Amino acid sequence: MVHNDEVIVSNVHTIMDSLSSASFLLSKIIPVDISSDDSILRQIPDPNVPVPNVDINELDGGDNLGTLLWAFSLFNGIFVTKGRPGDWTLDLIAKIVQQEEEEWYKDYIDGYKYQCPPLVDAIRFLFFLFLGYYANKLWVESLGGDSFWGWSTGACLAIPSGFFNLARDKRITRTEQQFQNMIQESIEKYLKKRVQPRLSITSNEEVIISAFRRSSVDFRDKEMLPDKMLKKMIRTVLNRKPDKLGDYKNLYFSEVDLETQAALSRALAITKQQKEELAREQSERLMKGTEAGRVVEEIPDTIGKDFVR
Repeated sequence: MVHNDEVIVSNVHTIMDSLSSASFLLSKIIPVDISSDDSILRQIPDPNVPVPNVDINELDGGDNLGTLLWAFSLFNGIFVTKGRPGDWTLDLIAKIVQQEEEEWYKDYIDGYKYQCPPLVDAIRFLFFLFLGYYANKLWVESLGGDSFWGWSTGACLAIPSGFFNLARDKRITRTEQQFQNMIQESIEKYLKKRVQPRLSITSNEEVIISAFRRSSVDFRDKEMLPDKMLKKMIRTVLNRKPDKLGDYKNLYFSEVDLETQAALSRALAITKQQKEELAREQSERLMKGTEAGRVVEEIPDTIGKDFVR
């Protein structure tokens, strides 16, 4: 009897183990609904495990953006028309790195287009990045510590500074300047011999440009010498601007050299005078011939008859 009881208990345990194993397998296969009150959602994270910060208000990017915007604004300058502050530091940097005798620095001093060495560019960019960082930090701290004020103000300054930089006169190379000087001298010589101030006379700018281009093969290439540059030089030489129609008032222009034109006028006047004198001489000869014919007609016929006798 006891043996039977032990067998029954053993069978019960075996059945219970089987049921628990089956329920475990079913829990793995069949998903269980998780409510908002489930203990899984109320688990406290382990403080030793780092959790990334994804809160938009806590992201550390505003200070970096503000630093870059402030550095850009300080480099280009605001309300500065003659050059950029980024260029003003070249004198000091050139002395520090001993680049004062280099060709790029001489071009910068003389006002021509220049190309800085990588070392000089790196130094001045780092310098303005340093200024931008502390300018942004000072501005943010003065307004309560919110980085919003740093990058927003930096953006408001960077936009006009970029436009001011685009509006500044661009430098040209030394070779381009020499070419422009040659063109300027040619225009001065050309117009000096062909332009005169005269009242009630107008001269068209396009006519002057076309005549100047025809005067030499070197000036006919519009890619090398565009009309915009040529107009600027002509207005500089004449020291005046045309009206809306492109006409210069009270200005006489001749495609022919004024001295040559005057010489031709004198030659034509001399030729005309010579023609008048020749015509006068011919008329005098004709008059003399007519008078001689009249004298011959007045001689009596008896003279010949008496001679025959």
